[in-house]
Amino acid sequence: MIARLIRFWLRTQWLMVIGPVVGMTVAIGANDSMEFWTDPDDESLAAVQFIWLGVAWVLGLVVHGFDQIPSFREYVLHRGVRPRGLFVGRFVAGLLVTAVIATVPILLGSWFASFGDSGVLVTAEGVLHWLAVGSSALAGYAFGAWCSTLRGPAWSVALIAMFAAGALVGLELMLVVATPRTPAPSVERYVLFQVGAALVYALVAVRGHLRQHDPDRPVPWGVQWTRAVVIAVSFAALACFATPPVQDALAGVVSQYPSIVRRADGSYELALVDRERGVLRHVTPDHRQTGDDRSREETDDIVFTPARFRSDAPTEAEAGLPPMTYVRRELRLGSAAHQLLFHPFERVWIEQPSGKVIFARRGLLSWNHDRATRIDALRMELERPDGRGFGARTTILADGGVLGLNDFQSQITSFVVGDLDDGTLWRIVHRGEPRRIEPIPLPDGDRFVSWAWWIAREGGPEAVVVIGERGRYAVDGDGALAPTDREPQPWRTRRDSRIRVTPGADPFFARVDVLTADGRVEFSHDYAPRRSAMSTVRAVAIGWGLLRPAALARVDVPGIDGSDTTRALARPALGVVLALVLAGLALWTLRRRGAELGRCVGWTLIVAAFGPVGFLTFLLLESKTAFARLPATSVVERKTPMVLEGIATTS
Repeated sequence: MIARLIRFWLRTQWLMVIGPVVGMTVAIGANDSMEFWTDPDDESLAAVQFIWLGVAWVLGLVVHGFDQIPSFREYVLHRGVRPRGLFVGRFVAGLLVTAVIATVPILLGSWFASFGDSGVLVTAEGVLHWLAVGSSALAGYAFGAWCSTLRGPAWSVALIAMFAAGALVGLELMLVVATPRTPAPSVERYVLFQVGAALVYALVAVRGHLRQHDPDRPVPWGVQWTRAVVIAVSFAALACFATPPVQDALAGVVSQYPSIVRRADGSYELALVDRERGVLRHVTPDHRQTGDDRSREETDDIVFTPARFRSDAPTEAEAGLPPMTYVRRELRLGSAAHQLLFHPFERVWIEQPSGKVIFARRGLLSWNHDRATRIDALRMELERPDGRGFGARTTILADGGVLGLNDFQSQITSFVVGDLDDGTLWRIVHRGEPRRIEPIPLPDGDRFVSWAWWIAREGGPEAVVVIGERGRYAVDGDGALAPTDREPQPWRTRRDSRIRVTPGADPFFARVDVLTADGRVEFSHDYAPRRSAMSTVRAVAIGWGLLRPAALARVDVPGIDGSDTTRALARPALGVVLALVLAGLALWTLRRRGAELGRCVGWTLIVAAFGPVGFLTFLLLESKTAFARLPATSVVERKTPMVLEGIATTS
């Protein structure tokens, strides 16, 4: 029956597919910008993902929203069609249409874009990235179908839909947008999440579909618990997304702490910096202002200005990482393609997992003093002479000009890359003939393990230093090496190197030491909330973190924030106590209303597991009027009429 309904729906509604598919195909195919296919960055992918998710959400809501009106229910009952079977058939057919609308334009558009001089820049990986992001339409359609089954007061339904949509969008962005510390997952995991989300919303929608929810009767627990779990998970995800930036903003008030300034005589003191008036307001060690204001010119230097005291964010020098890297990962989905050279019409990137270097150039006219030179389109692969591929940690060791928007007449014909996976150095000749990859051996068989800058002055590199296992070597843009005994400049300013910050229990506490050149402590101050306003802000920051379930109190949200403030302010024990108190309150409320045992146990477990967001779910789904008892009817005493009594006695 379901297959028959799917065929009928597709046969009668197939015209709705033609318009979106044709329109999107033309828009995508006509886009000759090479960044569209070769460099899909986070912003463009997130925008397309959000559009697909929103359009599919509206489509699912519209397609299944009419199922809930009374006239449709009467039609279904009179025709003898099983409502659930009809819903499943329409849902599967709509999901297929959504997949076609999101997939076919990408395939056709990439095929059209592969023709012409810029076709060499169209990569299979770029097409795969767009297809993966397009799969978010599946989750959006299922979410819209589920929203059509929500019941309750209008404000409650709107609040649930808004929070759940925010959580879904946040999860989508978490999978698309990456940070250096937390890259996004692979294409396979991304698509699996979309299909899994669509399946979950479909199952919950089927259980609650076309059920008459009388506001004077409680929703059957078999339907209610599935909704409760999905909504509580959505609320918990939204709390995980919203908590870090809010706590970071609250923790940012540590900037109101006084700065450490050095007087002209070499002594140190604490002062609040009033940047608008250009004055320093002297404060005591307990952060009380003394009224002693001085102009900025009267001080020798501001040694330390408080910001957020990070608890576990090591500097790149302490972590042993290179100070900067020019390798960028395109779309952070799937195997990363490392783009080494950004150019208006040329690209050099390392394809993973093969490790091959791909060189592609679109055809165009190059003008040089009124003379036009035709540059032919070209695409070729370059392989290492040793037959191995480049690893995932490959980085450029030449100067920053290599990655600029250089014209074709630039004299930069090669650049040096270092592979941290196998410790080798290579020169890539990407212009001229022949294009090739050449090894750059280190002296005495040394291996490349890291690199850094020599800092000649503030903000300007002097040279690149290759750090090997047995020595250090200066390298220029063409890969010429020269052994050196000079120590690389640490990746921090000289002023910062004189400060030692020891973080405390959370971002509101820290000990700051001012060091001399020989490492001796010259001045120290313990930062802590010493005023009631600061203590109140700290309490609010900790309390806000209790919105997250206790099990997720110290868990970072990958790809969204990864904030150290969240971990530092987390209080899991306090979250467990709050969750148990709210679970007891929910149990007591249900017992007073006369709910059955299964409902009481279920809600107690949900609230205990999810904490405040679970209790909010309980308040939104369980209506007080649904458990209201009908007034007891008084028993009327029946009396035999006197006429009948008389007849009975005479007889």
